[in-house]
Amino acid sequence: MRSTQESTFHNRFWLKVRKTRSCWLWTGAKRDGYGQIGRGAKHVSAHRAAYEMHLGKIPEGLVIHHICGNKSCVNPQHLLPCTMQRNTRLAHGHSEHFAADVCKKGHKLVAGNVRIRVFCLTCLREEDRLRKQRVRAQKGKK
Repeated sequence: MRSTQESTFHNRFWLKVRKTRSCWLWTGAKRDGYGQIGRGAKHVSAHRAAYEMHLGKIPEGLVIHHICGNKSCVNPQHLLPCTMQRNTRLAHGHSEHFAADVCKKGHKLVAGNVRIRVFCLTCLREEDRLRKQRVRAQKGKK
């Protein structure tokens, strides 16, 4: 059972959320585009609070990535715990398909029709190394 203080926090939290077809948009205070809410004596990120309310504690050392690409989204289905390195990688090119309502071939992106790929960091590093080799080889041919 939740404490009165925790119930008050949850009530205040949900008053600042506007649900759309896919994203749950934070309408309260923001910092650099990310929702912020007071919890006790400090401010916490709204997306981290949403993750913890719905899915549990965020594993130590991980950050939360918005697979939808929307910093103000607090929909737990759009929040993925990952390393900072992977978060940066995803933010620069791998999550653009989630910001749209349809995939690149026009299929609707709705619950049950979206899959999040999990990458092995060793494989990602190897793919990066090979891609860089190809780019260097292409530059050398010019």
